[in-house]
Amino acid sequence: HLHRINCADTARCESCHAPSETVRHFLLHCPTYADERWRMRTRLGRRSEKLQSLLHTSRGLDEVAKYIARTGRF
Repeated sequence: HLHRINCADTARCESCHAPSETVRHFLLHCPTYADERWRMRTRLGRRSEKLQSLLHTSRGLDEVAKYIARTGRF
């Protein structure tokens, strides 16, 4: 995603070097942030498994904001 908006030189994930760092990858799959993701999932339960639930509910957005802060990525 950062590459698409000209904030990164490459689409590759800077953290785990996956070929493409997408919002889905960062929030749901990047192994670098497994501990932070686990904390988010314990708070949200099954809702944390779907990107739509994370980004389209107030509780999901609140937990995503905390997740981003904990990763220190941005």
